[in-house]
Amino acid sequence: MIREFWVENFYSIKERQTLNFEAKSNADSYASILADDKVRLNKIAILYGANASGKSNMLFALQAVFALLRFPQINRERKILCYHPFALSKGEPTNMGFSFYVNSVRYDYEVSYNENYILSETLNFYPKGYKALFYSRKFVSESSAADITFGSNAEIKRKAENIFVSNTLNNHTVLSTYAKVAFEEDVKVISDLFNWITKSTHGINEYHDPKETFADMMRKVGEDPKMKSFFLQMIKKADFNIIDFHYEDSVLLQNGEKTKDILFTSAAGADRFDLKTMNQSSGTIAFLEKTRLLYDMVYGNNIFLFDEPENDLHYDLFLFYLNAFLYNSDKSQMIIASHLTSLLAEDLINEQRDLIYFVEKDFETATSSCKRADKYGLHKNQSLYNAYKIGKLGAKPALGSPFILNE
Repeated sequence: MIREFWVENFYSIKERQTLNFEAKSNADSYASILADDKVRLNKIAILYGANASGKSNMLFALQAVFALLRFPQINRERKILCYHPFALSKGEPTNMGFSFYVNSVRYDYEVSYNENYILSETLNFYPKGYKALFYSRKFVSESSAADITFGSNAEIKRKAENIFVSNTLNNHTVLSTYAKVAFEEDVKVISDLFNWITKSTHGINEYHDPKETFADMMRKVGEDPKMKSFFLQMIKKADFNIIDFHYEDSVLLQNGEKTKDILFTSAAGADRFDLKTMNQSSGTIAFLEKTRLLYDMVYGNNIFLFDEPENDLHYDLFLFYLNAFLYNSDKSQMIIASHLTSLLAEDLINEQRDLIYFVEKDFETATSSCKRADKYGLHKNQSLYNAYKIGKLGAKPALGSPFILNE
């Protein structure tokens, strides 16, 4: 789970902006979970702001640090694709910090990079409750290997250290090197960390494997009894009038061709009939895609990034989805960029303002800033929703008259 994330010089973000997930509210809340013996982390963060305010850029930055830790480069000529500096700071490094927990152990990662090179990176961890170096790395020169040092607490043998040094190019991170090298010796501590990054972190709106179709996803759901039972429960609660579904690989199209599809069984009294995917509403399809992720969040350890996930869903259905996540998950997190301001009026959100961030772009500097709702000094008896609606918290579009005058 994420404890904190910060970024500077990335898209519209020039100065350092931070998302902190340490819970400040009631320890009994469903919205947070104990990460270790002392620290509780929020399961959710919701970012509000006007269009083009930069809230999605915070998600892109998180996605970028996930990618840096996962994917190595195949040769030294490749550019670092997630280098997107602020328009007036091109050539200057992007800096990110990512603090997270894996199996109750805290890790603090910092990286500085430009278009061509990882300039520096440091990974510290707390294996016995105190801070220790996992590894550090500094750029030396274009033609030289990076200066990489492993801490003694990482327990990496000398031979494995040498493999990392010789295979880590200047344009990718040390941890990502694990993805392209076979180690003869045990590097379990690296393996466990890399596998967590690979399996638990996800890109923006990754509702299912990009190589899969919706039908492929639902076929796999239908083949897993536990997952299908979960889906049928969620479908029933969503009131879609769907009582079952099954995969069909010989659905006949109008032109005589056959295709693969999911047939959904609906009820009309005692009668039953099947409808193809194309006959379902966009809201039904969107809910089913999100339900697949909800299953992973409830039964696994996952971090999902959502940009406007409320699209195509009725407000009550989206609120139900969020509550289902909060009440049933205990190891996962959601980070959301949204325009659904009605959520601010919900008791859970209004009372736990450390779940909410407002993102605003400065007109003079064109830079984005991010501020958590509990930092505004708003009295607990004042409505967060009303304060935002009247512009007291900023992060709203400055709109003029709707009348357009011809000049």
